[in-house]
Amino acid sequence: MRTQLPTMRPAELVVNPRALVAGILLTCLLGLALSGFVGVVLPLSTVRAEATDGMRHLKHAQALLAPFLKQPGIPAPNMLHTVKGDLAAAEVDFARTRRDLGAGVLSLAGGASPTHGTVAAAAALAATADEACLAGLDLLGATDSLLPALEGGLMGSEAPPIQGAAAASKAAPASTSTSGPAITAAMLQRVTLAFENAVRHLTAAMAYAGHADLSALPSSLVSRQHVAQLRRAMAQWPRIQPVLAQLDGWLHVAPALLGVRAPERFLVELLDRGELRTTGGYLGSYGVMTIQGGRIQPFTLADIQSLDRPYVQRANWPGPPAAYPWWPMPGFGLRDSNLSPDFPTASRLAIQLLAKEGGPPVQGVVAFNVVAIERVLAVVGPVTMPSYHLSVTAQNLEAVIRVNTETTYLNDPVRHEQFTAELGHAFMNKLHSLTGPELVGTAKSLLASMRTKDVQVYLADTAAESLLGEQGLTSAMIRGPGDAVTIVDSNVTINKVNLITSVAYRDAVSLEIGGTATHHLTITYAFDSSKHADLQLVLFGRDFYMTYLRVYTPANAQLVSYDGFNGVFGGGSYLQIGTSDEPGHRMWGGYAYVPDAIPHVLHFVWSVPAAATRDRAGHLRYTLQFQHQAGSNQRLDLTIATPGGKAPALAYKGPLDQDRAFTIGS
Repeated sequence: MRTQLPTMRPAELVVNPRALVAGILLTCLLGLALSGFVGVVLPLSTVRAEATDGMRHLKHAQALLAPFLKQPGIPAPNMLHTVKGDLAAAEVDFARTRRDLGAGVLSLAGGASPTHGTVAAAAALAATADEACLAGLDLLGATDSLLPALEGGLMGSEAPPIQGAAAASKAAPASTSTSGPAITAAMLQRVTLAFENAVRHLTAAMAYAGHADLSALPSSLVSRQHVAQLRRAMAQWPRIQPVLAQLDGWLHVAPALLGVRAPERFLVELLDRGELRTTGGYLGSYGVMTIQGGRIQPFTLADIQSLDRPYVQRANWPGPPAAYPWWPMPGFGLRDSNLSPDFPTASRLAIQLLAKEGGPPVQGVVAFNVVAIERVLAVVGPVTMPSYHLSVTAQNLEAVIRVNTETTYLNDPVRHEQFTAELGHAFMNKLHSLTGPELVGTAKSLLASMRTKDVQVYLADTAAESLLGEQGLTSAMIRGPGDAVTIVDSNVTINKVNLITSVAYRDAVSLEIGGTATHHLTITYAFDSSKHADLQLVLFGRDFYMTYLRVYTPANAQLVSYDGFNGVFGGGSYLQIGTSDEPGHRMWGGYAYVPDAIPHVLHFVWSVPAAATRDRAGHLRYTLQFQHQAGSNQRLDLTIATPGGKAPALAYKGPLDQDRAFTIGS
């Protein structure tokens, strides 16, 4: 299957607009407090006028920026110009106030205690407001540096024509755009410098604010509401600092990821969740995406078989890696590379196989499924296909693809291929016509898809991959101390029955006084093809479902009992009990055979020593992480009982549509 990939503009702001707005609004609060001090307490008319004028400018900037707290978007250049003028004028006023009040003598070194007295507090807040204004100006300067690129778009003005099958079947690097770069190294350097200067000013602002003895201020001078707002802003600062550090980290890896020095290439995988594999689906189509100068170059997705078939014949039908002896398909190639439940591990194998099979070197992997596209369509609206008399929406996308590819392929392979290409082309043109709010909505939908693993990303750049990990977006297996459960299925029946298969987990966890956690896990598979007449034509071999099931637990887990592995494939059951294909884990694996309309149940009982701990006060603390398998329709019924408890200390019953953590204790 080949389709034109819908080319998408990446997130439209390097600097989080919420952080920018929050910083500037914080300045407004500080200015409001300062004007209350100076305007009422001090007899100095000059200082009073300076503070009042600064506050007037800040209120105007606040009114312009406040809507972006409710709905992040791309500010208009003329609006940003006005905000910058207001901030610059306010900064001049507060700098003069800071000078006149003697704020320059305040020392931030050595952890000095708060200054006392109204004038001293006003001096500290004058310095705070001045530093915050400078931070806002730097943040706006960083945004200004990117606006020309963002306004021009990070792609061409329209989708490229659909390429022929011969061109699409080759793994050659995508052609580069003839237009100039959207983002340059110098531009990113300016943005990074401006952002880091802003962080330094914000840090100084918070330090100065910490010197103001707010508790000593009478409410007749500054309202309790404004003091409370300022205290809340200061309390949030420790949580904001790590976010700013992450943004700074992304700015430092951006030159490599955006190809501003040399083209960056990424393997793109389209996963079919109807035929579930370990990382989310059958890898049926692939492409190589090139980013150069911040521009995503046009490219196509091609049928994976066009790359795999020649390779497996040349390599004399190689078998799977030793870690996966149960894998039954002959001729192990790129299409089979996603057998590890750890997406970074699976991606590294895919990169190796792509190069071995004749593809170019790539610097990462992007995998996605139909659900991710559905989320985008929910934002941008339907895509029309006049030649097919179709309006493709988020609601009918998967059904339309199945009907026009799986069914037509039996009688007309050419038309099957043409449909996917035309759908991708129409979708791409839709994305090129998006407005600012739709672009922001699209970026938010992609972030949501990353959290549910409908979009998965691996970056070979270790610094960038680490930043993804800090945000929980690597789709990596949970490693380290504590209790965790990862359950994955791999469809080996070459059908699309996972579209209608549900898998339910019921895990009753009992905690012992010594900290051992004992799990009683029941897994139930169920599907009934008779209830899905609209999909019967595409569910080849729908009379049964065979999966290779793997349950992963911490390395120190001790299996008590199990039952339910009932499948044999390729002449063997391939039970793996107590071994593991993933370092740092215990694993129980085997085939499970599920007949149509007859649920199949498996049971596991195991214990994890020292899974729970006690704090200094003797209170029990326990965290259990349950991982979601990409593309799978999973539900979880979880109870956690503590020693001596008459009722579960924690209960959850609902979808397992993303990784979830459950904690008992503070």
